[in-house]
Amino acid sequence: MKRLLTTLMFLSAIILAGQAQKLKPYIGAQLNISDFDMAKSLVDQKMATSGLTLVGQYKPAKDYGRWVFVYTTPELQSTVKKYGGIRGFGLTQRIAITKEDDKIILSATNPHYWGAAYFQEDYSKEIGVFDDLNNKIK
Repeated sequence: MKRLLTTLMFLSAIILAGQAQKLKPYIGAQLNISDFDMAKSLVDQKMATSGLTLVGQYKPAKDYGRWVFVYTTPELQSTVKKYGGIRGFGLTQRIAITKEDDKIILSATNPHYWGAAYFQEDYSKEIGVFDDLNNKIK
């Protein structure tokens, strides 16, 4: 019986790890503009109209071709507060703009990936929060 339980636990861990492997930590896209300041303005406007609360922004590594927006939502704040603990690390998400040659690349933290990482066994109970957040960043 003990061996059967151990085997079942091992198989469950493999299955769960496989499911987690399907999620990617970041979502990427390319904008059809080459003006970096215009891209920053467009992202800022989209965040405001989508109900995302900007909590900060910065230029990483003093690189003038990169910009990061840090945001949250009231729903995410409530969900984090409800569970507490390590879930606090999931309170904010990020959208980054990178200028590469004449292209503007967008990347965003994947709400489902980080939700699964920080909420662990509670993630499935709150999946609607992450679905909503994912829809807001599209």
